[in-house]
Amino acid sequence: MSIIPLIASLSLTDAPATSQPVWAIAATLGALSGVAGATLIAAITSAGNGKRNDTLTKGKESQALELPSELRQWNGDVDKRDGDTPVGHLAFFLSQHSVNVVLLTQDNWIPRHPDMVRLTGRHPFNSEAPITSLMEAAEQHNGLTPNALHYVRNHGPVPNLEWSEFKVSFDGLVRNPRTFTMDEIASMPKSTFQVTLTCAGNRRHEQNVTKNSQGFSWGPAAVSTAVWSGVPLSYVLELCGGVKSAKREDGTVAEPRFVNFAGAETLPKGYYGTTVPVEMALDYTSDILLAYEMNGEQLPPDHGYPLRVIIPGWIGGRMVKWLSKVTVSESESDSTYHFEDNRVLPPNVTSAAVALTTTQIPNSKGGTSKFIINERNINSVITTPSHGTPCDVKKTGSSPTTVRLPVKGYAYTGGGRRIIRVELSVDNGQTWHLVPSVRHGSTDGAPRHGTRFWCWFLWETEVEVPVKENPDADSVSEVGEVLVRCWDASQNTQPREQTWNLLGMMSNNWYRVKLFFDPATSTYTWQHPTNISKSKEDGWMPREKALSSPTPTVAAEPAKSKATLKEGLKPMTMAEVALHKSETDCYIVIDALVLDCTKFLKRHPGGAKSIMIVAGQDATEDFRAIHGNAAKAMKDKFAVGYIAS
Repeated sequence: MSIIPLIASLSLTDAPATSQPVWAIAATLGALSGVAGATLIAAITSAGNGKRNDTLTKGKESQALELPSELRQWNGDVDKRDGDTPVGHLAFFLSQHSVNVVLLTQDNWIPRHPDMVRLTGRHPFNSEAPITSLMEAAEQHNGLTPNALHYVRNHGPVPNLEWSEFKVSFDGLVRNPRTFTMDEIASMPKSTFQVTLTCAGNRRHEQNVTKNSQGFSWGPAAVSTAVWSGVPLSYVLELCGGVKSAKREDGTVAEPRFVNFAGAETLPKGYYGTTVPVEMALDYTSDILLAYEMNGEQLPPDHGYPLRVIIPGWIGGRMVKWLSKVTVSESESDSTYHFEDNRVLPPNVTSAAVALTTTQIPNSKGGTSKFIINERNINSVITTPSHGTPCDVKKTGSSPTTVRLPVKGYAYTGGGRRIIRVELSVDNGQTWHLVPSVRHGSTDGAPRHGTRFWCWFLWETEVEVPVKENPDADSVSEVGEVLVRCWDASQNTQPREQTWNLLGMMSNNWYRVKLFFDPATSTYTWQHPTNISKSKEDGWMPREKALSSPTPTVAAEPAKSKATLKEGLKPMTMAEVALHKSETDCYIVIDALVLDCTKFLKRHPGGAKSIMIVAGQDATEDFRAIHGNAAKAMKDKFAVGYIAS
């Protein structure tokens, strides 16, 4: 027997009838599989029959929200809150199929969908669904994303927390500092609504093709929409007596200007924290939520179980997960992650050193925040045709060749503004065609509070695409393209070209899908700028960059450099490397070079544990997945040997 992941579409009839505690089921399956410490992947499946009604309640406000059951997790016969396992009432299943690849990380206890594409190696878990899977789910679930396919951004291991023991404190410039249990939070007036979350690095892969940034390569699926339930932040602040000013010892007055959030996780650079203005926190129509449910179930561990912040219209990096502390203060959060991440630096800032010395980016707390990202920017993406879709091109008579193409995609903007139009171009932006069908991606299409559009917009149409005559007979050539851009209610629109920046943030230039002809196979194929999937095939941007790069004058130079590097190093076997796997003696292999990482463990930006999970092993694939040229140049300094074979 072995354990495999089951996809979210399984029906309730596929689930075993059991009243056993989940931890007992997991232990049984672990024993049957015979894989010590193997990741037990849970089935995300239906709960109950048909649909469930969740109700939003705030004073006299009541709104029924129908939630497709396929978006929720099966609870078996357990109907109370889970106090035994932070996973939360997950059903595990057996199958005769082969066991999934075991990733021995600190997150082994967390079930994850096999379709999710890991973007930063084994650990931490940063992942997006293939864009086709994301949009198929949105079409099936009226704009919503199943929990298992929602993008994930983690900076380290996921805290293993329990509902019954978890508490969140409110302190600082509030009249009555308080600490609440999760049961107390859940007993407060519950608000439920849909919100699209977006990582500020969405589409970063396109920037990294142009020039490596300091961020890993997100594709266009670092965006997802879910139904979130919890208590409004404004309500909890009222329970604490509201905010107040306070006199300091020197007689000056500290004014409440910010609400700072802190997460419970332990990270290499301290806690993860960030900030919202106090005026926004007190405004009920801002809809800042202390959420404990996602798509009708307790938060999955990757999404902040048991409590997280939701700030509609802002980037995901401001929505602290595993929320343990809320502080009202006169100053912003002192978290390193608040000051060093989620900024759009000017394009002339090409290194961290330049950022610290020439643009007033702080290297300590309390510096300028003029480049900070809060509201997400405007963006749109073509999702159909998908990458690699074949196109049937047939010439009719003497008229120019065209193809009629169904086109679909998404658009979003920040601050609750509405997308007022989506436009397509087939002639490099000389003319634009208005997309007639654009809808708000909430289940009923309505905004919150009459004017706040917190969800993405989904659109579709058909367009006639001209196809160039007489394509190149010797090599793959571009013969057509479709571009998209959108506008919001403030008349914001997308730029024609990308603006590269050091952190690779807010990539939102016109999205181009191109048609290519391959003379070797006489086929036409649509290609996206980049391709994030389990496939190794990338998009048209990397290929165009490779074709435009100058050919090296001495082809043998890389091999010569590698041979020179090996001089004086010890030839080793993988068996020898495997003996060096402790924090006091840590070797890894990258591109056949043996590196002694022992002294670097504490300096590693991702923490020592990110290296220790590959200690004594070949880490080439993980290293290449997340590191840029600077890290690749640095690694040679730690070389102590090479794999002789």
